[in-house]
Amino acid sequence: MSSDHIRILLIEDDEDDYIIARDLLSSSGRKNWHLDWVSDYESALATLEKRSHSIALVDYRLGAHSGLELLAAATQAGFDVPMILLTGLGAEEIDKAAMAAGAADYLVKGQITPALLERSIRHALQRKAAERELRSSKEQYQLLFDQNPHAMFVVEAATSAFLGVNTAAENLYGYSTEEFRQLSLAELASDRAHETPLSDVRPNAPLSSRHRRKDGSFIDVELTGNPLSFGGVQAVLLLVHDVTSRLILEAHVRQAQKMESMGSLAGGVAHDFNNLLAIISGHAWRAKENIRTPEALSSSLAAIEQAVSRGAGLVRQILTFARKTSVEAEPLQIEQLVPEFLRMISETFPKEIVLKRTLAPGLPVLVADSNQVNQALLNLCVNARDAMNGAGDLTISAVLVEGDQLPTPLRKTNGQSTRYIRLSVQDTGAGMDEATRRRIFEPFFTTKGSKGTGLGLAVVYGIAKAHSGYVDVESEPGKGSCFHLYFPVLAQQSPSPKPESHSVTEDSLGSETILLVEDEELLRELMQTLLETKGYKVLTACDGHEGLEVFARNREAISLLLADMGLPKLGGWEMFQRMRQTAPNLKAIFASGYLEPELRTRILNSGVCGFVQKPCQPNELYSRIREALARP
Repeated sequence: MSSDHIRILLIEDDEDDYIIARDLLSSSGRKNWHLDWVSDYESALATLEKRSHSIALVDYRLGAHSGLELLAAATQAGFDVPMILLTGLGAEEIDKAAMAAGAADYLVKGQITPALLERSIRHALQRKAAERELRSSKEQYQLLFDQNPHAMFVVEAATSAFLGVNTAAENLYGYSTEEFRQLSLAELASDRAHETPLSDVRPNAPLSSRHRRKDGSFIDVELTGNPLSFGGVQAVLLLVHDVTSRLILEAHVRQAQKMESMGSLAGGVAHDFNNLLAIISGHAWRAKENIRTPEALSSSLAAIEQAVSRGAGLVRQILTFARKTSVEAEPLQIEQLVPEFLRMISETFPKEIVLKRTLAPGLPVLVADSNQVNQALLNLCVNARDAMNGAGDLTISAVLVEGDQLPTPLRKTNGQSTRYIRLSVQDTGAGMDEATRRRIFEPFFTTKGSKGTGLGLAVVYGIAKAHSGYVDVESEPGKGSCFHLYFPVLAQQSPSPKPESHSVTEDSLGSETILLVEDEELLRELMQTLLETKGYKVLTACDGHEGLEVFARNREAISLLLADMGLPKLGGWEMFQRMRQTAPNLKAIFASGYLEPELRTRILNSGVCGFVQKPCQPNELYSRIREALARP
């Protein structure tokens, strides 16, 4: 500062006081300080407007005006110059008023020394320089904030209320700044991501969420943040990355890859199904030829049943891989599930394979779809059986793991570690090299040649992901393999009771009238025969329109509608809705080879009595019918 030329403006109506001030400045030793003098209020404002002075010394009394009035007028006019108020009396109320009006300092004329005046001017100039630098820095940061092409928020850490937003955020969400300030981040989120503490959102730990815009549309976003103090409030600066287009593109790429993979799978599936059809066809012919030989007939029919079961299993595998089956999670006890599973496979696995289990005591409840857990275990055990060439040890173990025991993808960074049950399937087979291990979860990758579809482990991977779990493998050539499945543990440790099963005995008979609507003629005739065998009166139709006609003629007699979902001309659900217009209490069971999980749930929640997955065993069909008819 000592090398700068400082122009000082003295605003003083008394010339003698001007001379005193000039002498004080001369005695201060500051050769680069130059003093200018104006003697009245109006001249002072005019001179200040030129903005040619670094600081002003203002007398408290300026004729009809006061120095406080001048301070107020200068502030209102936007004159950014520090002002030191000079007065002949040291009154505390004037001192306070001067500071409140924005004075840089307050000096009593009779007490001013050259050193005091020099120090007061120097400190005032330093403070003003610091203020200007801070303001410039704030303006630069505000400019960076406002003009950033990405949406940015400043939100209060405790409440997630918006404290500031930039132009990009206004454009992305459709809200104005004023409208944002009436909202909180939690009110934008359409999922539960807002329950994550904002303190956990870091530049290297983005939070994924779905936000609702003002027009009601949704966008997928990733939020990264940094803590900061904003006006004395603990806040978080959030950078919003709109990833909607990226996720849509990724979904399209995945679908394209899946369709390409499905083309590769078609040959394998056709091969398997043709084998199954050959089994069914051959045994059906054999059954007709040996109809008078009960043993041969029974053997052929059992083979047909087994082939049908294998075909249905293959369809389930494909649907699970394609993520077209819903997860019906329920509390499961591993101590019950594993022994029951081992008993089931022991009937079909070679006796040379020794089945073992090792279950840690006191395992908590896990939340999972029992059918899919069994499917995953079955796929792993079948792989283990094949890897051991029909002989060896196969061990299923279960243990509770958390924290550092978990694989890296399952570890939490916020200290709130979830516990998992690790189900392991270990074999004493040939093992795998690293190249094989890297590819085993790829769809359609198989080491079994034409004997495998390459879906087994891809299905296991899909099941683990659908349960918010994980799967990995340990294996070396000649040392066998061990697959680990991780499933999250239920926080509440009291398992929900399973609903009682209302099965139908073989001699359960009915007498009600059932309207059967099925477009596949052979299946329709078979179902009609099965129902009539149990005593039901059966009316049939081959499509939705014919179903409406038959129903209109026999509305009072019909107790239950049994219909396929995918009927020609008019779908099963649409047909049922029209029937309900004249018979709102009509009971219905729907059947389908495949139904989207969301649609199935919506239909069941609308009051439909049940849903039958084709193919189904007759006893299952009878049971569903009796349960439906027993409803009030």
